Amino acid sequence: MRRCRSQTEAKLILEGELHQALLKDQFNLYYQPIFDLGLPLSSTPKLSGLEVLIRWHHPTRGCLNAGDFIAIAEEIGIVRQLYPWAIQTACEQFQKWYTRLQHPQLALHINLSLMQIRCPQLMPCLESNLAKYQLPPSSLQLEIEEQVLLSSEPAITKGLQQLKTLGASLCVDDFWSGAFFAEPSP
Repeated sequence: MRRCRSQTEAKLILEGELHQALLKDQFNLYYQPIFDLGLPLSSTPKLSGLEVLIRWHHPTRGCLNAGDFIAIAEEIGIVRQLYPWAIQTACEQFQKWYTRLQHPQLALHINLSLMQIRCPQLMPCLESNLAKYQLPPSSLQLEIEEQVLLSSEPAITKGLQQLKTLGASLCVDDFWSGAFFAEPSP
């Protein structure tokens, strides 16, 4: 009983801290390089993309990975403000690298959750940022969770169809992490 109470209290504290973090600009984006090793394996891997990773610079706990706070941020609705900021910031930075490197195959990898794909503001956000920063849709590599593929929810199906018409690439993030098993074909 006491453990449940302390977990509930910890969650409530984290919720309050997330609201403050948004107001105090404690979120930052990091970019993890993605290399194409080529086939046959070459001795010189080529930079093929950059994956956007959101981090929270918590005042007492240090730098927190998305896995430490995103589920609660989605639950309390903060992601409705956080994700548009992250997409805009990532597109702005990527445009600078894209122009400087003159590398047309370079891709910006953005993770999309089930909640984001359901969100009707996702497409306008992506479209406006692609236009604002003059990025081709083909420069976006949108990474979706396995559970998205398992969903038969109409909003998810509609969201995936819209992403397809945008012209961005879709891929499954952390494929075979345990949630998805394909049926054998007849």
